[in-house]
Amino acid sequence: MTYEELFNYLKDDFIPLCKLQAPIAKVRFHNKVTIYGYEFTPEEFTKFEEYFKNYYHNFESKEKFDNIVNIIYPQYRKEMEKKKR
Repeated sequence: MTYEELFNYLKDDFIPLCKLQAPIAKVRFHNKVTIYGYEFTPEEFTKFEEYFKNYYHNFESKEKFDNIVNIIYPQYRKEMEKKKR
């Protein structure tokens, strides 16, 4: 995955999937979801979703969403390199 593909996955798939899975599991929120070493607690996930909702309208939200993607992407790359070996 490229950086852009990961970014799009997080906004287009990860957020909706997490929101969909919790009701299926009959819980309000998952306790935590870890993706490539980044731990989303319910509070962190809610903030992440809000950052994206305001991504194109608020520089601070854009910066915070990008910071999270920037943390996840290098870890993703490391995992993919390990799998290649």
